[in-house]
Amino acid sequence: MTGTLFRYLAFLPLASLATNAFSEDALSRLQSELVSAWVVTVGDEARPRSLRILGVGQKGPDTFLLDATFGWVDGEAIPVRGEVSQASSEQKLQIVTSGGTVIAATRVADGSFAGTFTPKGGAAKPVKIQRVSEQAIQLESLAARTERENQTFANEDKDWGVSPTSTPRKSQYHAPTPRAVPGGRVVKTMELRNLLDRDKAVVVIDVLDSKERTTVPGALWMPGAGSGEFYAAEKRKFADALVKLTGGDLNRPLVFLCLSSECWLSYNAALHAIDAGHKNVMWYRGGTDSWGSAGLPRRKPEQVAW
Repeated sequence: MTGTLFRYLAFLPLASLATNAFSEDALSRLQSELVSAWVVTVGDEARPRSLRILGVGQKGPDTFLLDATFGWVDGEAIPVRGEVSQASSEQKLQIVTSGGTVIAATRVADGSFAGTFTPKGGAAKPVKIQRVSEQAIQLESLAARTERENQTFANEDKDWGVSPTSTPRKSQYHAPTPRAVPGGRVVKTMELRNLLDRDKAVVVIDVLDSKERTTVPGALWMPGAGSGEFYAAEKRKFADALVKLTGGDLNRPLVFLCLSSECWLSYNAALHAIDAGHKNVMWYRGGTDSWGSAGLPRRKPEQVAW
């Protein structure tokens, strides 16, 4: 990930600032140096953060306020309070987030800042802040998002050596599954989480047969919908239930899940939905085992009678 970023680094030389009284010229030079996108690397963390300095204003003769935003490169940026001070040839930067994290760093020879990153109540970690182009931030954001979405948990992407089939399994539902479903697509844990964050039209259906259930927040629970013994009556009832859940929109995203990559119930349900004419069917192969392994919350679902 970092290799992509550093090919686009665009450091600017540090101008020589006046160290006595404030001047318009000094402020102008400081603005040209600092107003930019910056990447923030904390310790040995692989996932970087972004700092966007939007403006610089006067606070005192040698102290300047920063208008800035801060956050993960692939996440939401939030406003932060910042300050830069100039003493002799030393330039110091301090950022304080709404959560109480303090970033304190000093300008070094290559134009970047180096210092410490201290979460509220936590231990200080080394931090590096480097000026980059906006294109670099966007590329890094894409790389980080892709890497996160490709993370796997609890064998959700394990190749059990089972070939995909268009025929629902009728017995021994707890068994290794294929890695693909004909007519649909497999969605991984972080991709599903991101999808649910940005698209409220997605309908998630848990089909595990059990007496009680906790599952992906917002998922509906349809026990029995993953049975392989679907005949004309069952197919009609299932298709009618999906019509109600999707408002009759065959293009509305549907996600089916059960327990793990060794559970055929969600695979069968995905095949049933595809057979009913739905065009955007996803199979969350990892199920709640993978969701829980990723540290994501589970909730008691609403059960759907069908």
